This record gives sequence, C-alpha cells and structure tokens, in this order.
Amino acid sequence: MKPPSNQWEIMPMFSTPLYLAQDIITPEILQQVKDLNYIDDVKQYNGACTESQTVLEDIPELRAIVEKHLNFFVHGELSVDMQHRLRHTCSWATRHLNGDSAHNHSHAHSVYSGVIYIQCNDNSGRLSFHNDTNHPTYISPVFMPKLNEMTVLNSSEWTIQPKNGLIALFPSTCVHSVESNKSHEHRYSVAFNYWLDGSYGDFTNLLTL
Repeated sequence: MKPPSNQWEIMPMFSTPLYLAQDIITPEILQQVKDLNYIDDVKQYNGACTESQTVLEDIPELRAIVEKHLNFFVHGELSVDMQHRLRHTCSWATRHLNGDSAHNHSHAHSVYSGVIYIQCNDNSGRLSFHNDTNHPTYISPVFMPKLNEMTVLNSSEWTIQPKNGLIALFPSTCVHSVESNKSHEHRYSVAFNYWLDGSYGDFTNLLTL
C-alpha cells in the first residue's frame, strides 16, 4: 500500500528485544559438547540434556563467546548500567535426534537467557518465540483479523532458522519452543541463564542482589 506521506515511521514501542548474532564454533568446542554426558528424556521426546548444568563453566572458550555477546546486548544495546553485573547461574547442552523437539517454555529464576547452536542444519528444526495471548500488541487479543502479511509489528509468533554458531539472547520470560528435528543429524545446542546482580532503587525501596 502506498504511504500517505513521504515522511512516516512506525515505532515498535515496549517491544521484547531478541538479539541474534553469528559466531564461530571451533571443532574443539563441537567435540567438547558432543563428549558431555547426556540423559535421555524418553517420555517427553525433548531429546537429551546434559547431566552438567554448568556447561559454560566446563567449556571456557564457549563461555567467552556467550558473554561477549551478552555484555554487548545488555550493557551496550539495552544500556543497562555496568553497576549491574551479569552472573552465570546455569547452562546445559541438548542433543536432539530425529523427531526430537522442545515444547513451549520460558526460563524461571533468571533475568536473561539464550541459546547458541553448536551443530545443526536446515532441517534440524526452527526456533520459535511466542507472544502471550493475553498480552496485547498491535490490537486487543480478543480480535484476530485476517493479515495479508506477517511482520514484526503484527506477529504473535516469530521463527528463526538456526545455523551453526547462531546465538540468540532474550529476556528469560520470553516463551519459546523448538520444532521437531526432521534430519538424521544430531542437533547440538547450549542454553544458558544469567542473573543481574547489583543494587536496585534507593532509600526505602533499596534492594541489593
């Protein structure tokens, strides 16, 4: 549709920020992730998860990559003051075989979360983010008009095609899922949670974490 003016802008106010970047997964990191001990989730078909919940501490080279991007996202782009320190709380690797997926979920007891893809392909399953149906965005959630095109302004779901080395960072409250792995190659990824330490407020509403 032709715009009514030569100068116009739509601002996505109060949006949920999703940070995406590409980095390099070395053969050494790949092998270290593959060599971790995994526990199969047979009942939920969610693949396998590592026994270790501190994978980033186990693989310092991978932690350095994650925190490089996380610091840029939080302190750089979101302008969170450096007095608030990002603290790693937990991290784990997942291994998805053919047919494995991850149901809709968010991450509790955390401020920022993310995932970095270690090994995947175009048929490994996409990463999807979901808007809370009770949270209005471009229109009241009681209405569902027909849309001619899905955009970042009107979508209730946003889907990402993972690649090796892709890192996604987001607020931990953001609901997300992973589609079924339709390939016969194992999909490896590492997910993680971070807390934000520091003092909040002042005087009678001071909180130090």
